[in-house]
Amino acid sequence: MKKILKVFTLLLTVFLLTGCMKMRMNFEVGSDKSVRSSMELLIEESALQASQMTKEDFVQQMEDEILSSPEGQNAKVTAIDEMIDASQWVGVRIEGLTSTVDEMGINIQEETIDGKDCLVLRLPLENLSQQMNSEFSQTAGYSVDKMKALGLEMVMNIKMPGDVQSNVGTVDGQNVTIDLLELASQPPQENEIVISSAKEASMDMTYVFVGIGILVVIGFIALILKNKKKTKQNMIEEHTDSKTQDNTSTETITQDHSDENNG
Repeated sequence: MKKILKVFTLLLTVFLLTGCMKMRMNFEVGSDKSVRSSMELLIEESALQASQMTKEDFVQQMEDEILSSPEGQNAKVTAIDEMIDASQWVGVRIEGLTSTVDEMGINIQEETIDGKDCLVLRLPLENLSQQMNSEFSQTAGYSVDKMKALGLEMVMNIKMPGDVQSNVGTVDGQNVTIDLLELASQPPQENEIVISSAKEASMDMTYVFVGIGILVVIGFIALILKNKKKTKQNMIEEHTDSKTQDNTSTETITQDHSDENNG
């Protein structure tokens, strides 16, 4: 967690210039325990305009700050735009930070839970509130509560291979979202973040049943069309046979009359 906080606080100098800011740290855990990470930094475009900074200037300043840090020397910085609550936000996405999972303090183990092979992610909180207060005070001179009051948001998003269970945050399927400022501003209730999921995503049977239902309907329609076509073909053939028979009868009667006249 200490390494994560250091990465976040690299960007607080810009927060002091512009005000309200959203910081997101994203982790995607694979079934092989691999972890892909990225970070997003967003600021409301109107705040940039108020500070007389263009979007291009902001992105360039962020890139300079990140690439000049030891963790970000080989990082990839991409400009992003996002609409949030009817307001336009701009910022950067940072990928390729050199901090490893071990350096960040994240521990991932395979465990058997309820007879299923699962992955369990643990992240020690280690007095989160004290750490964040220390980092923020050193960087910006503010406490966690002050940063939160000013509008700073610090969120960690973690995606697991299967549906998630977590002791903190908001769970949505394979994802859990943790508000770090909210967690740090409250009395400590957990010593660590514990997130677990199956190693493989379970198949959603709803889609399977819907697919089967669609195939049955398609097959039924095809059968109706086939029978309809066959019935139509039979009617055509019967009509043709009937017409042929009528023509044959007409020809026979005509021949009979011809024979009588000749006789």
